Amino acid sequence: MRNLKRVLIALFCLCASLLNKKDVNAQPAEYVSIQTFYDDLAPYGVWMNDPRYGYVWVPDVPVDFHPYSTNGYWVMTSYGNTWISLYPWGWAPFHYGRWTYDPYYGWIWIPGYEWGPAWVCWRWGVGYYGWTPLGPGVVVGMSLAYYQCPESWWIFIPSGHIHDRRFHSYIYGPRRIKRIINSTAIIDNIKENPYNRTRYPVGPDPFEIKRETGQDAGIYQLEPAGRPGTIQSEGNTIKMYQPMSVNRDKQLAPAGVINAPQPVKEPQQVDRNSRDLFHINEGPGQRDAEQPALPAEPRNRETTRPVQVPDRSPVQPPARQPERIPQQPSAPVRTPQAQPPARPQQQPSAPARSPQMQPARPQQVQPPRQTQPSNRNATQRGLNN
Repeated sequence: MRNLKRVLIALFCLCASLLNKKDVNAQPAEYVSIQTFYDDLAPYGVWMNDPRYGYVWVPDVPVDFHPYSTNGYWVMTSYGNTWISLYPWGWAPFHYGRWTYDPYYGWIWIPGYEWGPAWVCWRWGVGYYGWTPLGPGVVVGMSLAYYQCPESWWIFIPSGHIHDRRFHSYIYGPRRIKRIINSTAIIDNIKENPYNRTRYPVGPDPFEIKRETGQDAGIYQLEPAGRPGTIQSEGNTIKMYQPMSVNRDKQLAPAGVINAPQPVKEPQQVDRNSRDLFHINEGPGQRDAEQPALPAEPRNRETTRPVQVPDRSPVQPPARQPERIPQQPSAPVRTPQAQPPARPQQQPSAPARSPQMQPARPQQVQPPRQTQPSNRNATQRGLNN
């Protein structure tokens, strides 16, 4: 009996150790070196040394790029509303750090040290959901009720499409943003990460989403991936590289870092029509390979009628500019207009002079013709006599 008890106890301990190993493997990594940021993001942008923010990263993206809007979508996980990016580098800038906009560089990512499902501020009201990136220096504490940022940073959609993967079709244009902000309130739902004790915003909860959409918000299971890369979705499971904290080693530096041509300014309004953005050296074919067709497909949908006209205005100017700049048709139009008035001025001048010369000639010739016959007759008469 004693031997049997010992065997049972040994089997119990063995099973317990195996279960603990599975639980440990299922947990996300605790730490990651900041050098991982430097190395993994270097092929997709430029690292700069800014005198104010230190090492910052400028992504190599189109001019209409917007964080937490371009090339991704929202899902509900156990952490709350989680941003799923389709960029191969999206695991880092959308789950660590802060974003800011500079008129010269465009959108800039400032690295952070704590993981979160998405570092954004949420709004809700009168049938809208909205969110905006958190700017530099913003610490998520007990509340975000007084968070302020430029109006153009906000993204608003009808609340029923919050978890629609094609929500880009319903984004409201800049003309409505100010009115929607004045009609909505900040969603002040803050949650604490059990792994690193970090507070982060979660956005609308599943009950609120069900009230707005009429459907249950499906909760996805978030599993840690073994290495950085594109976020993978398999059924109801999402695999993401998500170390909970980053080592703050100030001695490390990105390879190929450059000094910022000019200091990064305070958060500015987004100017999507500006084409004088910071130039980034990209490899051949890099941008085409990294840009899925997700943001462009909704243009063909019928649901885009009330939204697409104001939304895609930043993309239209580059197509219209080459039509307005060339002035080649104006040259052939001006030349025929200059020739006809010159020809009629020369033609009437010739006949106008001819009638003046013709009557003058007979007047000079007629008097001698009248006098000559009289002289001849007189001489003939004198000879006859």
